[in-house]
Amino acid sequence: MNRLIARIQRHLTDDLLSPKWRELRTDDPLSGHCYIAAEALWHLIGGKASGYMPHVLTHAAWPEGLDPGETHWFLRKSRRILDPTAGQFDGEIAYDKGRACGFLSREPSRRAKTLMERVKCSGALPA
Repeated sequence: MNRLIARIQRHLTDDLLSPKWRELRTDDPLSGHCYIAAEALWHLIGGKASGYMPHVLTHAAWPEGLDPGETHWFLRKSRRILDPTAGQFDGEIAYDKGRACGFLSREPSRRAKTLMERVKCSGALPA
């Protein structure tokens, strides 16, 4: 799984950011990509059948980690966490304060499809 997450991270580029996150972008290459990276990862590992569920952290739930209006997306299966953009944060992430929340669409979004295609074209997916 770590190899797949590393491949996703390598293919995160500014063209995958929504306009809002392009404006708020920091120097960290993972910044602003949490939704798209989590969405692509979820579909690549089998979606609902994987047993992982998308989760979101909000500023209201984690004010010490997120600015007003910011969110952070990750995947959770029981106590196991998959977070392809965790590296953008210093210290512990309050995953326990996240809430289960589906992605905006059942099918991969346009940006997630682009990211998934990049990952697939970069070689065989790890088992």
